[in-house]
Amino acid sequence: MRGRSLPSPQQGANLIRTASAYDRIGAYGVIASGAGRVLLIETNGRLYLPGGRLEAGETTQEALERELEEECGWKCRVLPALGQRLQPVFEGRSTLLAHYHRADLIQRTRDGDHRSFWLDAEEAAHKVHRDGDRWAILQGKARFTPALTFGQRLATAQKPAVTHLA
Repeated sequence: MRGRSLPSPQQGANLIRTASAYDRIGAYGVIASGAGRVLLIETNGRLYLPGGRLEAGETTQEALERELEEECGWKCRVLPALGQRLQPVFEGRSTLLAHYHRADLIQRTRDGDHRSFWLDAEEAAHKVHRDGDRWAILQGKARFTPALTFGQRLATAQKPAVTHLA
């Protein structure tokens, strides 16, 4: 069941109450710097891509925007989807349908709820806890565009370049 792609379910469902392959839906972001690094968060000693479960009525894009602001303190622009992955969570007691998107950081709004930091994409792919996050980082890495670096995007927003978010 790990890492298997599925078609997108009806958006906005937080907990599917039918006999399906998953019982939780989440949205997660691959945010890349111009230097080939990826933004990660640390929760309970484990590394993850930023994101989380959908709330009632949310699309995956809306959930990712909300979660990035909560976890990292940044407004973001959600880019095209990378795909979905099924993965066991909570020691296999539940199955998550994770939707992965690329995203750009736009504006720092506050301190985030989690420790967040940049890590080289290859290293990040080896250190994240979930197989789906690993897959998404590698998919996103293949699509990183060097035309405008993260630092350049921040400069246009009149914000200093950030290498560590806390």
